[in-house]
Amino acid sequence: MSPYTRLVRKVAASVEQADGGALVLLADPDLRFLGALEAVLRRQRLRPERVGEWESCAALVMRLRPDAVVLVDRDGRGAPAGVLRAVRAWSDTPVLVILRARGMSEELRYFRLGADDVVWLPVSPRVVAARVTRLVRRAGARGQPTVRRLGELEVDLYSNGASVAGRELHLTPVEYRLLVVLAGAPGRAFSRSELIEGAAPESDALERTVDAHVCSLRRKLALAGAGGQVQTVRGVGYRLVAGAPAFPVAGGAVR
Repeated sequence: MSPYTRLVRKVAASVEQADGGALVLLADPDLRFLGALEAVLRRQRLRPERVGEWESCAALVMRLRPDAVVLVDRDGRGAPAGVLRAVRAWSDTPVLVILRARGMSEELRYFRLGADDVVWLPVSPRVVAARVTRLVRRAGARGQPTVRRLGELEVDLYSNGASVAGRELHLTPVEYRLLVVLAGAPGRAFSRSELIEGAAPESDALERTVDAHVCSLRRKLALAGAGGQVQTVRGVGYRLVAGAPAFPVAGGAVR
C-alpha cells in the first residue's frame, strides 16, 4: 500500500469514527497554524480534519464530501490552486483560501478558479472560523444535489456509485471519478489534463493514460445500454452527453 493510500484511509477512518458537526477539511503543509484553527472550529461544534499533503487533498474531498475546505497558499507555487481546480471540476463544496501576501492578482486568480472566500495571513483563527461557519451555513441553506441524471445514467455522489436504468455499473475508482467530472458539466468538453486533475490528482500519469480509462468506461456504459454518451472532442478531449437534459435530484438515494 502506498503512503498516499495509507494517508487517505487513515483520514477517512478518523472522520467515519467522529460524531456530529459539519466536516471541515483543513489543508496546509504547516500544521501549526491549522492546530490553532482546529481548536477554534471544535469550540464552534464543527468537525475539522487536518491534511498536510497537497497530493491527497482533492482525493479526500471527493471521498469524504466535507461541508467546507480551507486551503492555505504560503508560497504561490500553485499547489492549492491545482487542488481548487480539481475540486471545482466536480463539486460545489465551499472553499476558503488563505493567502500569505496581499495582492489583487492572486485574490482574483482564486476567485476565478471558484473560491468562495479569500483572506490573507496573518489572520486570526477566530476570523477564519467565523468565515468558515458562514460558508457552511450558506451551503446548508442552499442544499447540494447528490445525484446527477443524464437520461438513463445516474451518478450518485453520496454512495460513490453509478447506474444505468437502475443497473449498477462496476467502475474502478478512476473510472467513477472521470464520470463524476464529466457529469458535473454535461456537454462541456474537458481536456485530458483537466480530467487527470479531477479524477487522479495524485497521479503522475501521462495524458494518454486518460484514453485507456475512458475506453474502459465507454465499454462498461455500452454494455449497460448507455453507449455513445461519452464523446470524443477532436483536439480537446471528451464530453458527456445525454438524450435528455441533465438535471440534479436532491437526496442521497437512487430510486
